[in-house]
Amino acid sequence: MSAPHPARVHSPDEAALSEDFWWVDTPAKSTLLFASVPIIDIEPCGAGWRAKVVLAPVYVVPQQATLVTKENARRWADTWVRQRLVLLARVVARVQVAEHDRSFPSTN
Repeated sequence: MSAPHPARVHSPDEAALSEDFWWVDTPAKSTLLFASVPIIDIEPCGAGWRAKVVLAPVYVVPQQATLVTKENARRWADTWVRQRLVLLARVVARVQVAEHDRSFPSTN
């Protein structure tokens, strides 16, 4: 398990997601992270809120939804993540391995 993230913000709808998921809120957007990898961004869009999957298209089909409230957008994100937990675990592992490989290039 990962250490608690200092910017972690929980809502009641997040209770069933593991502690490896957390929201980071800034004035411009909220981002759902899984093991420090951005998964979904939520940003204002006209009179509503857009939830957009930000993983590279090579890993998942890009998806987004525009909802009336930020809380509804977070619920959409929560549902999207729950339906893809196994896939997301594999994707995040690949992303982390790729980042590690870039940080520590092979000397062979």
